Amino acid sequence: MTVVETRDGPALVAYLSDGAGGAGLGGVGARVAVNSAMAFMRRSLIYQPMSVGLAYACAEEVRNHLVQAAVWQGAALLHLSCTWLGAVVTNRSVFVMQIGDGAIVVGENGRLRVPIQPMRGVSTATTAFIGDRGALVRLVVKDLGFVPDCLALLSDGLQDYALEPATGYPRLDFLVPLFTMLEQVPDSSDHGRDAVLNALLRRPELDRPGSDDRSLLLACNALC
Repeated sequence: MTVVETRDGPALVAYLSDGAGGAGLGGVGARVAVNSAMAFMRRSLIYQPMSVGLAYACAEEVRNHLVQAAVWQGAALLHLSCTWLGAVVTNRSVFVMQIGDGAIVVGENGRLRVPIQPMRGVSTATTAFIGDRGALVRLVVKDLGFVPDCLALLSDGLQDYALEPATGYPRLDFLVPLFTMLEQVPDSSDHGRDAVLNALLRRPELDRPGSDDRSLLLACNALC
């Protein structure tokens, strides 16, 4: 996650990817997916405004990099399977994009919402991946039309804690303390933020055997 200077002012660019548990090189795929997306947006936003079309172009670039990485690794693309979530916050809107499970949560006037529902495959244990054939068809991109108060991207290891399983609505008891921590702990106190965040994520109710990897990006009032 970083702030990129564009011709229209600063933009917050955030991407998260989670390697498939059964993919031998899923972690490699996730790193390639995030790094190539960030590099694409850094280059592109200098010359053109953010748009839905640019999000799809970014996804195509990411998939091409995954294909190249598979060749370098001497492995099938399947072994680099990973989900892909992103958000670009400009001074007029937030663009969100997702393929696979995990969740994006945005806040507007104090109200949290999930603009894209996590994707499931033929069973609850499967999902879609950015390297899949036809991935760009399944990719969901939305221009939400407002600048969010807060933003969270999280992997599927936190999904069931952050969202109500039955409805997909945000769980305030999980998310609000995280955003409150960002607002109340000073920017200069990174160690303090780490300590509070670790305490929040290591609560007993989150300690389930066999839990998936937990990746989390948080931002509040990033462009205010």
